[in-house]
Amino acid sequence: MKYHYHSYMKLQRKELEEHKYYLSEREGRDIGWEATLINWVESGHAERFNKAYLQHLNQAERLAELEDIPNKLIHIVLEDGLE
Repeated sequence: MKYHYHSYMKLQRKELEEHKYYLSEREGRDIGWEATLINWVESGHAERFNKAYLQHLNQAERLAELEDIPNKLIHIVLEDGLE
């Protein structure tokens, strides 16, 4: 779980930096981190980011489970033998 938290924070930081850049460009000045974070939350970006990340994580975990099926079958065959 620690790995997921680190990946989540790293990716969100990248998204925040991009969000800050676009807001600052629109304002014609550096708006700073506090204004960026407030806008990130109030505009719904934080919630959408969280949902998208969790959806991606769930899909990745399901894919990993599917990729592990052949390994599970091999262990079943080796333990139980073929009938």
